[in-house]
Order: sequence, then C-alpha cells, then structure tokens
Amino acid sequence: MIPLYVDSDCALGSFTGDVDDAFALAALLASDAPLSGVGAVFGNTREPLARRNLGRLLALAGRAPQVLRGADNRGSQGDTPASRWLASPGPRLRALALGPLTNLAAALGMPGSRARERIVEVIAVAGMLGPGPAQWDLNRRCDPGALDALVRSGIPVTLVPCDVARRLWIRPATLRQLPGQLGRRLASGSRRWIVRNALLLRWGFPVWDLVAAMYALEPHAFDTDEASDGTRRVKGFEPEMLWASFVERLARSHAGTTPPK
Repeated sequence: MIPLYVDSDCALGSFTGDVDDAFALAALLASDAPLSGVGAVFGNTREPLARRNLGRLLALAGRAPQVLRGADNRGSQGDTPASRWLASPGPRLRALALGPLTNLAAALGMPGSRARERIVEVIAVAGMLGPGPAQWDLNRRCDPGALDALVRSGIPVTLVPCDVARRLWIRPATLRQLPGQLGRRLASGSRRWIVRNALLLRWGFPVWDLVAAMYALEPHAFDTDEASDGTRRVKGFEPEMLWASFVERLARSHAGTTPPK
C-alpha cells in the first residue's frame, strides 16, 4: 500500500465538534496502515486542539509520528509545517483529507511545490451526490476554494460525498461493544456527541470520515463512478459490512494478530 498522509480536524477530546475523524484514524491505526505523515487543520475544532487530539490518539496506539501544524482558518494560504511538508520532495503518498482541504491547496500554491508529483491520490469527504442540507458538507463549506484548486491541479481526487457517507450511522449500544483501548477511547470520547444528538432527537450519529478511511483500506468494497469534472465519487457501500470490518480490525489489533490490509 502506498503510504497515507492524513489531514484531520479531529475533535474527539475537544468540548465541541463531531468525533468522526477519530474513528477514521482508529481504523488506520488498527490496520497498521503505513502513515507517512499526519497534519491538523481547522474545522470540527480549532487547529491546536485537533493537533493535540491527534497526538493523544496516536500515542494511545503506540504510534509516534509528529502531528504537523496546519491551517487555522480558510485564509491560511501560506506557510505552515503541514503545507511545507506536502510541498517538499519526498516519496509518493495518498492524502486522506478528513477536514477542510486548506493544507493541501496551500501546498499546491507554494513556490517550487512538488505536491503534484508526490501526491498520487486525494481521498476527501466532501460534496454531495444528490440533494441534502448544505450543513452536511462542512469540509467544503469551510474552504470551498480549496477543493476547486485540487480538482484543477490534475491530481486524482476521490470524493466520498456527505450524503453517501451519512449512511454509516451508529448507535450508543454499538459503541459500547468496541474492543480494545482504541475502542474504549472512541466510546468514551463520543459520549458528549451522543448526548448532543439525543437533544436534537437523533439516536446515534453518522461516522462520515470512517467511510473515507475504509475506502482507503478496502476500495473494492465500494461502488464508484467518475463525475464530469474528472473526480471519482463513491456511490455506495454496505454499511453493516463496513462497520463489521472496522470492528474486526479493532479486535484483531487488540488481540495482537495481523489485521487485514
């Protein structure tokens, strides 16, 4: 597998914000997926908090890559450690964008950037396959120009549309069954999000970003097509099978056996 760079606005560990990024990162960590880098970005939470939350989750899994500081707002078109790292020469990578795509777009615009040569695919949770509330598409709303810049760059882009990702919906009882340290951390850190959704008369919540991470690990489990702008879009998957595969990865990691890749 080509190593992954993960760009995330992880809010598990913050007082507010969706916790779905942590499920995505847990899937990669439990699968022992090769991570070439991890960067933080604003979105579900403030960038410094996302950076702290990512570091804690990586440490829990016994992984110690440095979490790179990224953009803290949509106007951050300049120099951050995350954008510099992406723009610098280095081995090929796939970029998994779980938050706004500001870091990636900034890397493309830097003088002498090698990002186009280095990034072989961007997988992003953004856009809509059909009609739906605009608030679902948080990553695009936070920085609409960033996705447009990536599509124009010529780098292959795979979009996990928000109305498709929303089909992976989990409930409180399901969370309590997650195995291992990572599973327990996901369950405990999601309590406030469960309560928040219950107050809005929603029993459970969608795990948008986990769908993108599982696509990076198991692309054969998804139906895709090509849009008129050249992007590849995820059109469908089996939510029950995808969740079962995620839980199996956590369980195998907890047991110390080799997870499927």
